[in-house]
Amino acid sequence: MVSWMKRICLTILAIIIATIIGVAAVWAASGGHGHASQVTYEASETASTVKFTGDVSFEYSGYRFTSASAEIVIDKPDPSSPEANLRRADFSGGVNITTPSGGKLSSPQVGVKKISGEYEFTGTMTYTEGELRANSGRFLFDGANEVVTATGGVTAVYSGLKGLKKDDKNKHQLTYASDGFTYNGQTGVLKNAGEERPMIEFDGLTVTAAELSVTLSGDGVIAMGAAGDIKVSGDGISLSGLNAAYTAETGEMKVWGDVRYSRGGDDFQAEEAIWYLGEGGNRITVTGGQGTVGVGKGNSEAGDKPADN
Repeated sequence: MVSWMKRICLTILAIIIATIIGVAAVWAASGGHGHASQVTYEASETASTVKFTGDVSFEYSGYRFTSASAEIVIDKPDPSSPEANLRRADFSGGVNITTPSGGKLSSPQVGVKKISGEYEFTGTMTYTEGELRANSGRFLFDGANEVVTATGGVTAVYSGLKGLKKDDKNKHQLTYASDGFTYNGQTGVLKNAGEERPMIEFDGLTVTAAELSVTLSGDGVIAMGAAGDIKVSGDGISLSGLNAAYTAETGEMKVWGDVRYSRGGDDFQAEEAIWYLGEGGNRITVTGGQGTVGVGKGNSEAGDKPADN
């Protein structure tokens, strides 16, 4: 009886040791490590599978994961590729992920794949990085360059920004909506990366275009550029054209190329228009058109030489 008990105990111990050795081998080859309340390990000729259950904590390639459970599949290295690669990982139950740049992803469930050196995350996710908060079904991370790309019904909010008016001391938030964006954490540049027309709303201003980029920082919207059937509106004023550019340094929004201005019953065409948003948005000058228009409390005279208020 005692002999059988010993054999059973030794068998169980051997299985535990084999599991630990197998898991350790996977981590050594892949550069990852983790722990949980329960860990099981399976190996095939081409891959190793580790299943975590209960209080999961896992680190891989600079990413940190916590969840209730996880299944991770690592391809075994071969002579042509000495390093093991992550084939896939599935996390579920209160998933929280920290990226190498310090950004954070949260979701009930997340799937992870490695694609050409970048990491793809899929699920119903919320991503935060500094003042940026974004919701999307797919995020792709280039950790080396601190670039994140989101696709699939994207909405993003950037908070804590100074307003367009130079004397405005309040904080505002910028809202972005489209089917995709790319955000560079090093430069603060947010630009569209999908097929739908992107839209930005900020401090009463709405901008849409075929291509749209905005440079953000704690000091506010530093710059904005748009191209391809752009539309800019706010305070009952509407401008459209082929291109637009805004800089915080001047506080001016310039629109050029087949420009159309409208407000109320006014409808005016021109080659170029400048909207002085830093002054409060009450003044616009237009060139290359005909006629006189009134704008808010001020006015501008159309023609080759703009008139002051």
